[in-house]
Amino acid sequence: MDEPAISVWRPLEHSVFRALWIASLVSSIGTWMQNVGGVWLMSSFSASPFLVALMQTATSLPVFLVGLPAGALGALLASIATPGPSRSVLELVREIRVPGGEVIYDREMRLLRLKNRERA
Repeated sequence: MDEPAISVWRPLEHSVFRALWIASLVSSIGTWMQNVGGVWLMSSFSASPFLVALMQTATSLPVFLVGLPAGALGALLASIATPGPSRSVLELVREIRVPGGEVIYDREMRLLRLKNRERA
């Protein structure tokens, strides 16, 4: 029995994934253009490598200052059993039929049930 060949382009057959992937690509290109433009402008003001590096650090520092606490907050909120909003998000994931969504849904629902039993 011949199995069909698996292509690396197969995920792009899903319109939602393709739209998100293209949006992410365009966003990344914009970020790269801004980085190059900023460094180029800074190097035209001063040839000091320190100032050029400082400008690059100043553009990426907010991502780290906001991103790290946001990730910690997200992990904390995910660990709290809140049946209302989290259940509706999990049900949405299940309804969208994301590949692997059923696995995520089942695992999260088992965790919610365990946490609710521990509290009772």
